[in-house]
Amino acid sequence: MTVVTSGGSVPDGPGLRYGDFLGVGPANNSMLDYVRRSHEIEIRVNAVRCYLLQQLPAGSIVGSLTGPTGSILVTSNMWVNPNPPAYFNMWNGLGPHPDLRPYIGQGDGGIFVWVNGQSLTRVLSVNDLRNSSQFAVVKRFDIDPQPVEIHFHQSLLNPTGSTVQFSFETMFKDIRPTAINRPEGNQFSLFGWKQYKTCSDDYHGANQVLIRMPMVTRDKIKINEEGKISIEENMCWTTHRPYIGDTDILVVTSDQSPIGETLYFEVVNKLDSIIREQLMSQRFKVNLLSPEDERTKIPISTVYP
Repeated sequence: MTVVTSGGSVPDGPGLRYGDFLGVGPANNSMLDYVRRSHEIEIRVNAVRCYLLQQLPAGSIVGSLTGPTGSILVTSNMWVNPNPPAYFNMWNGLGPHPDLRPYIGQGDGGIFVWVNGQSLTRVLSVNDLRNSSQFAVVKRFDIDPQPVEIHFHQSLLNPTGSTVQFSFETMFKDIRPTAINRPEGNQFSLFGWKQYKTCSDDYHGANQVLIRMPMVTRDKIKINEEGKISIEENMCWTTHRPYIGDTDILVVTSDQSPIGETLYFEVVNKLDSIIREQLMSQRFKVNLLSPEDERTKIPISTVYP
C-alpha cells in the first residue's frame, strides 16, 4: 500500500520567522546555495515531522552471535525411516535462529555437525548428499514454526546409539538466505538500522526530519489542451539532507499521524535531484508497514544525542 495520508489533514507546523528571506546576497555563495535555501524554507510549511531509521549497508549481522552447541544421543524414534535420507530438527522455533548461508566464515558456512566426534562436510542440498560424511541444511517454510533440519545420507538412516553434535552461528530469523540482497526481494536488513539524530530547532523536535507527504494515494493523471495524457507521480519530498535511501524507514508518531496512530513507512523508488553534481532535493514513495511487520518493533529515540 502506498502513502496513507489521504483523507486527513497535514499537521500544522510553525510559521516562518521574520528574516527567513530568499535572495542571492552575501550569505549565498552561489545560485545552488540559493536553491537549497529556498527548499529548506519551503519544507517548513505543512511538512510532517518524522523520525528516520537508516538501513546499515555493512557491519555485524543482526543477532549475530555464537549459537548453542547441541549434543544428542540418537535413538531410533528420532529418524524418519520410510523416506531417506535421515534428518533431525536442529532448530524448532526457540532461541536465536541459525545463519543458513552456506558460504560465510571460511567458506563452509556457519553450521557445524559432528557424528561420534567426526566432523561432517556440508553440501548445498539434500540431492548433493553422496556419503555418510556429508550433511545438508533444510529450512522448512511450509510448516510452523519453520524449523531448520539437518539431513544426512541414507547410509546413516538408522544410526541408533550415535552421538550427533552441532553448533551454529545465528541470524535474524526473518531474513531468508535466498533473498538477502534487496534486488532479490528481501524486505529486511541484514545489518539493521541506525536512527538519524539531530538537535531540535524552531521547526522540528530532536531527531526529527521534515517530509512533505502527498495528500492522496494515487498518481495524478493530467490531460493537456491537445489531449495528451501524462502521469505525474505523487511522491514525498524533502531537502538535500539528511540523505534518505531506498529501504530506509520513516516513523510518523501519533501526534503527526492523520489517524492518530504511530505509522512506519518504508522508502521506495528513491529519486535524487542533482545539479552540477550537488544534491538539491529528494523524492520518493513510501509503503505503509503492517503492525505485524518486524520493522515496526524498532524503537525510536526522541532525545538528542
